[in-house]
Amino acid sequence: VFVYFDQSLSMKGYVVEQPGQKNLYVNVIDDLQQIAENVGSEVYYHAFGREIIPLSESKISQVIKPDFYKCKGSAVACNNQESKIEEPFKIAESLPDATHIVVTDLFLSDKQLVGGTLKQLTKPLKSILKDGKSIGIIGVMNSFNGTIFDIPAKEGGTFEYMDSIMRPFYIIVIGDQKNINLIKKNLEEQHFIDEEDEYKFALITSSPVLQKLNQKK
Repeated sequence: VFVYFDQSLSMKGYVVEQPGQKNLYVNVIDDLQQIAENVGSEVYYHAFGREIIPLSESKISQVIKPDFYKCKGSAVACNNQESKIEEPFKIAESLPDATHIVVTDLFLSDKQLVGGTLKQLTKPLKSILKDGKSIGIIGVMNSFNGTIFDIPAKEGGTFEYMDSIMRPFYIIVIGDQKNINLIKKNLEEQHFIDEEDEYKFALITSSPVLQKLNQKK
C-alpha cells in the first residue's frame, strides 16, 4: 500500500481547530496507518507537493500538525507551493498491483487543467482503468480554519480566501475494487458514524458491477 499526503499550503486549514466544528480530517489521518495495514502487509508513506518525499512511519503524526505544511528550506525548494497530484497517479500506473491512497483537497491550478498538463493527470488514470483496476473517491466535509490560495479571478490573476469554516477533503483510493470497498467500510465504521457527518463516495471502474435487482430497485 502506498499512501500520499498532500503537503500544499491550502491543506493546513484542516489541522487547525475551528471552534464549534467537527474535525474528521485529524481523526482519519490518525487512523489511516491502521486502515492501510488492514489492506497490505507493507505500507509506504509519502508527502507530495512540488515533488514526492518519502515519510517514515515515525513522521506520520506530523501530517496533522500545522508545521507539516510550512516551507522547509528556500522558497524555490518549498514543497507546499504546488499540488502535483499527477505524480502519485503515475506511480499507481507503474505499480498496478498495489493499492494507492491519496489524501488531498483536489485543489488544482488552472495550468494543471489544460493541454499537456491535463494529459499528465488523465493518462495514468485511463491506463489504470484499462488494467481492470478501480478508482474510489471519498469526499468528506470537514472543519477548516485557514487560507485557500490561488483561487482564479474572473479578471485574471488569483486571490486568497480566509473566511471558510467548512471545506471538503478527498481520499482517492486506486487499486482492486475489494480493497477500495474495505477502506470505505473501515472509514464508515470508525469515523463516519454520526448523522451530521457529511461524506460522499464514487466508484469509477471499467468492469461491470453486477448486482441482483428486484422490481422496486
